[in-house]
Amino acid sequence: MTQPILLPYDGSDLSSVRSVGSDLNRYIEDEEQTALVEQRLAAYEVVSTTDCTPTILTAFTTELPQPGAFNLRKDILECPDDGTLHQLANHLISAILVPLKSRSLTPSVVPSTLFNVILDVEMLSTEIETSNRDQRRLKKKCLERDGNKCQITGYYDRDAVKKLPPSESAGLLKASTQAAHIVPFSCGSFTEFDCVKSSMIWDAIFRYFPELRSQLSFGPESINDPINVITLEFSIHQEFGKFLISLEATDVVNTYRIKTYPDISDIAKMAINSTTVTLQSSAETPAPSPYLLETHAAIARVLHMTAMGETIEKILDERERIGCLANDGSSNLQQLLLVF
Repeated sequence: MTQPILLPYDGSDLSSVRSVGSDLNRYIEDEEQTALVEQRLAAYEVVSTTDCTPTILTAFTTELPQPGAFNLRKDILECPDDGTLHQLANHLISAILVPLKSRSLTPSVVPSTLFNVILDVEMLSTEIETSNRDQRRLKKKCLERDGNKCQITGYYDRDAVKKLPPSESAGLLKASTQAAHIVPFSCGSFTEFDCVKSSMIWDAIFRYFPELRSQLSFGPESINDPINVITLEFSIHQEFGKFLISLEATDVVNTYRIKTYPDISDIAKMAINSTTVTLQSSAETPAPSPYLLETHAAIARVLHMTAMGETIEKILDERERIGCLANDGSSNLQQLLLVF
């Protein structure tokens, strides 16, 4: 597949596209709507070999949880022309895919004027609160809940093993473990300068993963909540953060199928010795949220289906290499790749 890149928006006025609510109580699966979306995307005229607008929108409508997919199908059908569809795809990449894969700075976001969400963003920017990193306390709490071991490999935390008597520690496989965020910490940590961009990102997340808000009341201030954290061995954490490992829900509550993708490192692959994992809660600490794990798994599938995972990873690596972007969000790299 041709590696996709974002294309520059041509400046068309998209304000005619009205906002769509995400009231879950009124959600109805609409086969006719799905068929119309397929027809609309099939009629889209690509502008270059790197224009992956239909691929991006098809992947999201296929892989989003049903309430979010319903909202997106409505948005697609209300786009009056190919230009708005193109910006919609750009918005999904810059407001969802890139931030959730980002390991540091909050990226720039393609404007969301096509959804008439300016007022929503302004309201969010006044309500949004950043998270504080207290990694040591968070790891301790989640490690105790998770039985002092990586939830995917079963390797025990080496510091925890040191505290055990020899009779109990003998034969235990141990490793360095970390408190791994499901929605990355970077989505909840930002400066006042980044507040509007972060509000746009969270507006998109709430729109296409509405259950995070309606069922969990989850937002940037909740990033360090244990429901958003799982204990993972170091190499597994790296691949989980790159969406090369995900946990897919099964019919059994809190039991997940471990899914890996082709680019996973050999070290991480060899460490996985099971196909499923059952997550636990403790008396004081709830289990990782199935809604958050569903969000992570959906993003992993989209990144794989669209080949955007590798593209974004290269851009993030390059951004880290050159340092930080200019205050206005521009850089030579930005102009070259037409992404941020």
